[in-house]
Amino acid sequence: MIGKPDWFTKKYFGIGVRPKTWQGWAYILLALALIAFVWWQPLWDWSQQTRNTITIVLAAVVVLDTIHIMYILNKNNKGNE
Repeated sequence: MIGKPDWFTKKYFGIGVRPKTWQGWAYILLALALIAFVWWQPLWDWSQQTRNTITIVLAAVVVLDTIHIMYILNKNNKGNE
């Protein structure tokens, strides 16, 4: 999808991924910046429903991308075992 599995590594504990390169950190910061941008009041005169919808879509894209990255990392690790 958007993020590349090379930018992330599996977490030591729990479920998920953590950044291992500057691109991974930039990806996370960009996602957070986009959500903050949508909620910045003076910039847009959007309704609350529009803000909620855009936030849900952005969050869903990040979550689906994270699941995709986790799947690829898991698949690659099984081949190395």
